[in-house]
Amino acid sequence: MLRRNPIDFFNLIWSDEAVQKISKNTDLITRSKIEQNQENLKPHSRLRKWSSPSKADIRRLMGIVISMGVIRLPSITDYWSSNNVLCIPFFREVISRDKFWNLHVADPLPDNVSYPSKSYKIQWLLDHVNMRSQELYEMGQNIAVDETMVKFKGRIGFRQYNPKKPTKWGMKLFTLADSNTSYMWQQNLYVGADGRETELSKCAQHVLDLVEPLSNLSHTVYADRYFWTLGLAQRLIDSGFNINGTVMPNRKGFPQRLKSAKHMKPGEIIAFRKDDILMLQWKDNRVVTMITNNCRSDEWCTIKPKNPNHDTRNKPKCIADYNKHMNGVDVNDQLCTYYL
Repeated sequence: MLRRNPIDFFNLIWSDEAVQKISKNTDLITRSKIEQNQENLKPHSRLRKWSSPSKADIRRLMGIVISMGVIRLPSITDYWSSNNVLCIPFFREVISRDKFWNLHVADPLPDNVSYPSKSYKIQWLLDHVNMRSQELYEMGQNIAVDETMVKFKGRIGFRQYNPKKPTKWGMKLFTLADSNTSYMWQQNLYVGADGRETELSKCAQHVLDLVEPLSNLSHTVYADRYFWTLGLAQRLIDSGFNINGTVMPNRKGFPQRLKSAKHMKPGEIIAFRKDDILMLQWKDNRVVTMITNNCRSDEWCTIKPKNPNHDTRNKPKCIADYNKHMNGVDVNDQLCTYYL
């Protein structure tokens, strides 16, 4: 069997074409800066030493960025420090500090030209990663949709704040991942309202955008209460998907009984059906409301507790399936945080 190294898998996503584009963008942007500030450049400015980067330089940049996620220092300049305490020879040997600061991934566009979208400068990069991710992997039966926050405190027009997330400030992406392997299959960057006219909520539309390439392949889509509406559920079923997820009981079209379930007893279950869609409410420690089309209200699962001293518990099958398959995006986010 052929043995693969991590760099082989890295190169599957970051092909020579993508690296060459980054190299070209870097050269164009830097030379534009030099032309605009030619008269004001200081004698020892790093821009005076500029030379066009090679593909090898760009790959060194990527390696440095990943290494910075593993080796944490107070500031970026410390990685090239000559201080005996902070000095890490590896970084200076791989790439100079001045060249590191000049490398870019953005698409160059003059300041006097209006941008097609707020994400225009990096959109090509997102599209490339999504394209390669989809070409290299066939999604399993169960897929999960969720929000992802990428930590960022810089100045951009689409930075988001979400106090309920571990990463509160940053860029928000809607992510589609395989529930079993946590493989990220597609991510769409949220940059605000896009002006599209749709009968569905904006969050529901993001779900449709993510799963559209997988229509009529009988995948089961898992998502949380932030996304689900009856309209989204029906659109997905019509497109050949199965659905499962928690849902807010006050959504439009839900039975009034589900909206006033404060006095339910532990273990009590309430269920309604509209065509193929099952709306189910069950009380454990708190009331949980589910929406699904691939489970019945009388299907139960026996759950073994993690603590052997606790008794086994019975849960509706749709809730057990949701707990098992919804964490695909969360695991992917957890793995990424080790390097951010």
